[in-house]
Amino acid sequence: MHTLKEKKQIENDKPEALTKDRLVGMKVIDGTGYLIGEVEDVAFTVGTSPLSLVMILKTKDHKDKDISWEEVQAAGDFVVLKPKSVAPVAPTAAATCSTCKEALTYIEQYQRWYCTRCQKYV
Repeated sequence: MHTLKEKKQIENDKPEALTKDRLVGMKVIDGTGYLIGEVEDVAFTVGTSPLSLVMILKTKDHKDKDISWEEVQAAGDFVVLKPKSVAPVAPTAAATCSTCKEALTYIEQYQRWYCTRCQKYV
């Protein structure tokens, strides 16, 4: 349930500063929707420019874990982390075109195999 101040902020679509007191104790949900822990503290990393904010979590298995604020997608009733992006892996096996039997070229940009003889993706 949102407070009147939070409802006004949502209606006005203006960003609101989150205080340490508000963050501490919030449940943290990963990018796939699972609870991973609770915010215990907020800190700045030392030796970085510009300063970087870090949340210190107590995970479900009672371990401390640092989460960079860059990994946060949203914070409201919960802190929601951004989904982890999985880097695509180019196939390693050589492939051949089913039409002309010529060797295919893997085009990383499109993550697809291309036949230069038939001039088409397969």
